[in-house]
Amino acid sequence: MATTVFFGLSALDAALTLWGLNLQVIQEANPVMRMLIASHPGVFLLLKLTIPIALGFYCWWKRDSDRKLVSYALRIAVGMYTVVSMFHLYWVVMYETSLAIMR
Repeated sequence: MATTVFFGLSALDAALTLWGLNLQVIQEANPVMRMLIASHPGVFLLLKLTIPIALGFYCWWKRDSDRKLVSYALRIAVGMYTVVSMFHLYWVVMYETSLAIMR
């Protein structure tokens, strides 16, 4: 369940990042991702969606041997992606709202 949420948040983060960058209301803080977005947006999306899938398989593989570590790692990842996605969503919505008000 947590890996599904993690995947969904990662996809949301990728979409909001590209949307915010396109609107020029946010900047990518991660230098590796910034380089990928600038040169290969498709590779950026692929990587953003592959990481949670890989983590999900790793968690499934380690589910019996290190349950606590897997649980904590997923909780931290989901928490971080939730916060980042909320910030992205806030900035994009505020920008779109300000444009609508100006029209």
